[in-house]
Order: sequence, then C-alpha cells, then structure tokens
Amino acid sequence: MKKWLVLFIVFALLPFNFFALRAQKLNQTKLPFEVNYATFRASKGFDYLEVYSAIYRSQLKFVKDSTHHFRANFRLEIDIVKGDSVLFKDTVKKVTYTDSLSKVSRSQKLPDVSRVYIRPGDYNLRVTARDL
Repeated sequence: MKKWLVLFIVFALLPFNFFALRAQKLNQTKLPFEVNYATFRASKGFDYLEVYSAIYRSQLKFVKDSTHHFRANFRLEIDIVKGDSVLFKDTVKKVTYTDSLSKVSRSQKLPDVSRVYIRPGDYNLRVTARDL
C-alpha cells in the first residue's frame, strides 16, 4: 500500500516537475536561476502552493549609482497556466546593493517565495527571470 502511495505521489507531481525544470532551462540564457515548489492540502477544496526561486547574485549586472555603491535590478515572473488561461501571475521586482563588487560571490543566491491557493489539478508552471 505504501509503495503505491509513493508511486502515485511521484506520478501526480511529475507534470508539475517537468514544467518547472523546463522553465528553468528555457531561461538560462536570460538569467540563471533555480526553481522548486511545494504543495500542501488546504481547506475547502484548495491546495496551498509555494513556488521557491533563487537567482544567483553573481550573474546580475551591477551598476554604480550616485552614492558610489553598486546596485542590480531584476524581475521574476511566475505564471501558473492551465490551457490558454493564466490562473495566477506574480511579478516581483527587486534590487540588491553592494558597496564593493568583490563582495559578490557565486555562492550568494537571492531567494523568493510566491504563495497561492489553487484548486487541485494539472497546471503548467512558467518562471522567467530577467536582469534589468
């Protein structure tokens, strides 16, 4: 029984995983990032979905500003799509600062979490990251 439950969960999540990974590969030429998600049962026929993303800080283009610090702007767009309809859209614009470019390393990631209540079903997850 336990084995079948695990297989069911894996196959139930497979379409979502495929599109999450596909979205990541499609956007690597724009700005490399990582994306993952988690779903939880919620009340009244809804699931609670969290989409986690992380942008590599070292991949951003930093520009010196008027205060002699460096800043980088980026935008993250998360769409949950079913057929031709966008059911959920979250667009986040963020800024990161540093006083020295030597303080920016490959290991630094800028995390973000998008949250939504959604009815159980099959959806496509489309994630785009852009350096502004």
